Amino acid sequence: MPSNVARTMEDVIGTYAAADLYPGDYILSDKVSVEPLSSDMTLNAIPNGKVAISITTQTLATALSDKLQSGDIIRLYHYDDQNVLEPVTDIPELRFIKVLSVTDEDGLDIDYTTPPEEDEEKQQTATITVLASPEQAILLTRYENEGTLHVALISRGNDSLAEELLGRQDEICLLYTS
Repeated sequence: MPSNVARTMEDVIGTYAAADLYPGDYILSDKVSVEPLSSDMTLNAIPNGKVAISITTQTLATALSDKLQSGDIIRLYHYDDQNVLEPVTDIPELRFIKVLSVTDEDGLDIDYTTPPEEDEEKQQTATITVLASPEQAILLTRYENEGTLHVALISRGNDSLAEELLGRQDEICLLYTS
């Protein structure tokens, strides 16, 4: 038998199939993985106490002109045309939000870091999936249904600043939910 074949149940318990397995197959170490296989690995690593939630973009402008990328830190503003006195709202709980992914109308991830091929049509952002606390998810749902959310880019490509901003956001959320 091959040296990398699973010999006991403990060799495979808690692992995920990384290849098609058929009755009678040897379970080799390269046919299993300790990490779940997914088309979107970011969703496999959501921290405890956080959720992933998608928001709809109504226009090119609300989606930052299709410039968003996974990992960006954004700020969200709410526009409510029914509120005559204050139509645009700065929402403290949504000042520093991490973008997990950007998708088109078919739910396919968009990568704006590479230009489309010559014969390929440019994809347009339909949704932005973000990392949020459950309380932030409630706000996002409410504000999306009560008007329009607009995105402003705060940080890109600076991991230490992103961590600092997300930490500040957690502190802000504690103040507003206490």
